[in-house]
Amino acid sequence: MKNCRICNALTKQFLDLGATHPPEEFRTKKQLGDKISEYPLGLSFCAECGQVQLSSKIPPDVMYRQNYFYDYSVTTTGFTHWEDYAKTVIKKYGVGKKDLVVDIGSNTGTLLLLFKSLGIPILGIDPATKLVKIARKRGVPTIGSYFGAKAARKAVKNFGQAKVITCNSVFDHVDDLYEYMDGIPILLDPKGIFIVEVPYFGSMVQTLDHVVYHQQIDYLLVKPFSYLFAKYNMEIVDCQEFKLHGGSIRLYMGFKGAHKVSLSVAKTIKEEEKLFKNREKVLADFAKGILRQRDDMVLLLKKLKKQGKSIAAVGASAKGNILLYYSNIGPDVIDFLTEKSSLKIGRYTPNGIPVVDDKELIKRQPDYALLLAWNFQKEILKNLQEYTKKGGKFIVPIPVLTII
Repeated sequence: MKNCRICNALTKQFLDLGATHPPEEFRTKKQLGDKISEYPLGLSFCAECGQVQLSSKIPPDVMYRQNYFYDYSVTTTGFTHWEDYAKTVIKKYGVGKKDLVVDIGSNTGTLLLLFKSLGIPILGIDPATKLVKIARKRGVPTIGSYFGAKAARKAVKNFGQAKVITCNSVFDHVDDLYEYMDGIPILLDPKGIFIVEVPYFGSMVQTLDHVVYHQQIDYLLVKPFSYLFAKYNMEIVDCQEFKLHGGSIRLYMGFKGAHKVSLSVAKTIKEEEKLFKNREKVLADFAKGILRQRDDMVLLLKKLKKQGKSIAAVGASAKGNILLYYSNIGPDVIDFLTEKSSLKIGRYTPNGIPVVDDKELIKRQPDYALLLAWNFQKEILKNLQEYTKKGGKFIVPIPVLTII
């Protein structure tokens, strides 16, 4: 993508991680011999509006129709966050029992079920076939589609306009921002609120607590995206930052004049301008940091392997899958990969690492376990404390290489 997704100006690449497979590609045993499809992975920035984005994209059907296994309901940390999210939104915007809440990228319906438990009408929209089936079985009405004007009209025809539209860890994954945004004015009530929550590049660039991967096309900053929303007569009326996923931001948007604008918006933009005053240096330092994380991890793993140590990995996350691949770490280094989600257990990473149940970590008791879901570190360490009690050690690769 040579052009900015927001303002169409030319962009400049500042990070190159080579080529990788799709992030959520976990193969069956029969598929292991198939050729691995690789796509360039890198980041570029726009000097005109400040947007940071992938240098190239993977076709969305490859990521979301063919291979998508992420179920955010399996972690207690995530569930607690969404529970608080639902209560906050209801209180903050006076959502009542006649007000529709629509979640775009609704996954297996976890957030919507929390709204439903509080008496709120719900609707999900998601293109991932496997997840849509699960959501419907759980009692979540779900439109199996990418979001845009067509899906918005279908939702309004059958359910009416939404008082609240949520989009969590999804807006930064959208293939065509303008096609997506064309649907918001159709679906959103004139006095409604549109909420986006994603990993925040303002935090990421300071902490390096994140991995670049193909699902995340945009690396969100408030100022560039305020330009996008303005084109739809919308404005950011509030923003909140959270520690989830190494630093996330929640943006609240409404049509201009429909809601009071919080001071948090101007404050956040001012902080971004200060942080990126010397943009090219900041981005160059970020790129160096990402490459240093990779090199430090590879050096440690290969050193341990030479010492005859056994190494497993924990957490078959999309980011972890990509980290292993662009680090060229395969079954010659990692004996097996453990996971909590039944959707991934029994499969393999594209380069052949088998995915097994978390219980296997304690059963097999390898010397070291590389934590690939480091954003849920606290919860995982608690769940697998028997492993460390027996002498096992966790390797946390990001943001700072650590052995626990």
